[in-house]
Amino acid sequence: MTAMEAAPQLKASGLDGDYRILADFGGTMLAGASSKYGVQFVTWDWDYDRTGVVHGHYFMENYDAAPTL
Repeated sequence: MTAMEAAPQLKASGLDGDYRILADFGGTMLAGASSKYGVQFVTWDWDYDRTGVVHGHYFMENYDAAPTL
């Protein structure tokens, strides 16, 4: 939770919620959002001008797989 609190907020067009950027690998990022169950992880690809995100993969139960994409 410390990493979530320190991570920068993801600002992307059309995105709702308080997602935090945990890792950014050029064109793909790992983000997280706090929920009543803990943290929901998602990987997204940035769009061509890095103002929006596409191709989201959400990880609600298989957290071990999130960093491997």
